[in-house]
Amino acid sequence: MPPAAAEFGGDGRRPLVSRCDHPFIGLSRLLVLNPTEHLSMSWLSSRAVRRRNSPRHARPALLELEPRVNPTNVLQYHMDALSNGLNNTETTLTRNNVNSTLFGKLWHVQVQGQVYAEPLVETGVNITVGANRGVHNVVFVATEHDQLYAYDGDAAAPTLLWQRSFLSDALNTNPSDLLAGNTGVTAVPQVDVISSNITVEIGITGTPVIDPNTGTIYLVAKTAETVGGTKHYVQRLYAVNIQTGADRTAPYLLGDTTGLGPYGAEAITDPYNGTGRAVVQFNALREAQRPALDLANGVVYIG
Repeated sequence: MPPAAAEFGGDGRRPLVSRCDHPFIGLSRLLVLNPTEHLSMSWLSSRAVRRRNSPRHARPALLELEPRVNPTNVLQYHMDALSNGLNNTETTLTRNNVNSTLFGKLWHVQVQGQVYAEPLVETGVNITVGANRGVHNVVFVATEHDQLYAYDGDAAAPTLLWQRSFLSDALNTNPSDLLAGNTGVTAVPQVDVISSNITVEIGITGTPVIDPNTGTIYLVAKTAETVGGTKHYVQRLYAVNIQTGADRTAPYLLGDTTGLGPYGAEAITDPYNGTGRAVVQFNALREAQRPALDLANGVVYIG
């Protein structure tokens, strides 16, 4: 298992997510990630304070202050379209009640792939699949192994509500989304791209966004799909039903690129404006979908 990483700076060592600026502060939950630790997601609660150990390095963790604090939706990166990380309805948390007597580790769970995208929260989701159907406050975690997890945010032990894969395996609820005739689909190996900014593999990098009106989480997944012995690098925009993990609608194909050519090798004659000039078309291998997705007036924006 590779070291954990989430929203790190360019050197891959310093996490941008901190105890001060993460929107889970307002939710009474806080994501803590350290690149020296193996990847795991932890949920902390006051109910487990006596079981808590004090590790030298913080593992990726979600913290819960007290059960009386009402959960709050975190539907996109840093809370809202301004990315200010502010929950302006928070009135409970103070320096006096955020202390070692109220925090404790409740559970942690391994996930497949590194976590660069910020976990999101939707409250009151009616889960309609699996063994834990019913209404839950749900934490959504997307990984570089092209996996999307939905966990119960209030459970006393790790409770997976559903898991969706965007690869060619049994956890992909919509395998027909992939290229026809493929003989294997993986996340994109880091060795295939020029940059080493994200290591091991590249799958889901940008933080997804949730539309609470339709119960849909939008994300971009990057895959390597082999068809007829040729590797295709593909990026798709997915609209996933948060109740089931299945497609809300067929994904939108952003790009399908073959070959490992250097920058500029994808130049074509301008097909749109009649200029006769060489232009570079979208390259699904080279383009890194790093920024968080945004949703405004029913339109999803991808950077």
